[in-house]
Amino acid sequence: MPHLLTGRQLKKCFEIFCPFEKDGTLKPEDERVTILASNINPPVDLQGRAFVMAAAQGDQSPMIIQISYNSMNLAGGKATHFKPPAGVIRQNYPPPAVDGAKLTVEVLEHLINQYGAKYVAVSLDHFNVPKFNFDVLSKAPVKKSLESELAAVKIKDAIDFMEPAFGKIELDDKTLNAYVNFLSSPEYQEFKRDFLNVVAAVKPAWGMIDTERLPPVLVFAVTKDICDAIRKDLGNRDVMLEAELGATGQSGEEVEYVKLRGKDLENFAKQVALFIKYTGAEGISYPIGMVHAAKKGEKHEPDMEKLEVVQRTLLLEVGEYIPFAQHGG
Repeated sequence: MPHLLTGRQLKKCFEIFCPFEKDGTLKPEDERVTILASNINPPVDLQGRAFVMAAAQGDQSPMIIQISYNSMNLAGGKATHFKPPAGVIRQNYPPPAVDGAKLTVEVLEHLINQYGAKYVAVSLDHFNVPKFNFDVLSKAPVKKSLESELAAVKIKDAIDFMEPAFGKIELDDKTLNAYVNFLSSPEYQEFKRDFLNVVAAVKPAWGMIDTERLPPVLVFAVTKDICDAIRKDLGNRDVMLEAELGATGQSGEEVEYVKLRGKDLENFAKQVALFIKYTGAEGISYPIGMVHAAKKGEKHEPDMEKLEVVQRTLLLEVGEYIPFAQHGG
């Protein structure tokens, strides 16, 4: 009877399909593959059935089925996502994100058994942090608490670690206040609690920490905070955690993608390697010119040179293959 892949089993799949030789030489194109990751939304039995049947075709292929934070809250009946009729109240327990994730995974477990799919893995996709509003957070006084003191320590630790690749970073009082207020905010604590509870409940093979709209210092601090909580507080060393450095654009945005070359590209690759070393993440995402929600007929060519340089640098500096997760098209 098939079971959903564990994080270590999924990691083994990535190692088998690593596009580089051990010395960093790129393998021939016909030996390089992409593992498909498909986003699932309610009704999960309909979309999930299609994905699982695709994974079970022929000799079978690995398939990652992604449950977004939004999707699990929708499946879990969160009142802000699925408004109940008058007189009906969504109970506080079980928590929407956790219950929605459990419901989705339970359906997928039934489906992989129905079709004998051997290589299906579950991922938490776009588990996005709260919005960072600099104007509001920088003006609000920092409340003296254990959370704010810990936040300040985490920010300083991130800044110190970043210096070799990012240069010396000095924060003015307003910026430091904004960062501390963000990390100690109830909204961030809720996000963190939901992430940990969902990982504990469904034991996904992969989990994405979506920080794409945060400033770099907070990206480092938040990603490490979540990774440490998963590994140390939960004791979960199975799930592959995906970190994100830089934002993938959205269709319709007027922000032009700038290609990095030469020293600029080398420096960016070192920044990514430093990020992985600091956080302990096992998957990585960064912009290569693609966009989310690309419209029909809208095409964006991936920056293959950047992808190759950064991924090779990761392999050689980190000492293991760190798979790249492409978001958008």
